Amino acid sequence: GIRIQGGDTSFTIFNSGEIRSAGIALELIGSVKATHTITNNEQIIGDINASMSLGADKLTSNGLIDGYVDLGDGANYFISKGLVTGDVDTGKDIDTFLNYNIVKGNVTLGAGNDIMTNNKTIEGDVTLGIGNDKFTNAGEVLGTANISMGDDDDIFVGGKYVDRVMDEDGKDSYDLGDGLDIFDAVVLGAIKTDSASEASAGVYHIDTIQGGAQTGADLKIGVN
Repeated sequence: GIRIQGGDTSFTIFNSGEIRSAGIALELIGSVKATHTITNNEQIIGDINASMSLGADKLTSNGLIDGYVDLGDGANYFISKGLVTGDVDTGKDIDTFLNYNIVKGNVTLGAGNDIMTNNKTIEGDVTLGIGNDKFTNAGEVLGTANISMGDDDDIFVGGKYVDRVMDEDGKDSYDLGDGLDIFDAVVLGAIKTDSASEASAGVYHIDTIQGGAQTGADLKIGVN
């Protein structure tokens, strides 16, 4: 594997062959001042661990990543056009994840106003954390996997496949698309407000929910 500890220094990695390890194949360590750019055109066999890379990381993968991807904190950008066999975690801050192939694990975007687009297949759960997030699911999140948009004011746009969307706190907008979708709303008593005055006045956040040609609210708990 490869371990790079650059401090404040930015660096670029271009892989046109194979990076391999039984554990962490590529480890990145750097400060908030460093900007790291990684391009994978062939295969990385093992994990990518940038949990100690605090700056902005940009990862473009046109080949195989046989492991998990942890980009750590910072304004990260990940475009995946190849198979990822493990989980994807972009850390906190404002992140972007664009998927054009298959992710076999879970996808987690932490706190921050994140943007995610899925154009093919995600086999695990999708979780967007605190922040005003937008998830456009033009592809498919398989089976019983859940999509959780997290707290704050989020936007979800679904497509022709089945979406299982879990509602969270905030003034959210859900366009479920044309699949036979499942929308799971939060329980009324658990709905949070922006302030104590709103709570005492009985003010709750109201979501906007739009269905498509074959959409049904197959499971709905509470009123939101």
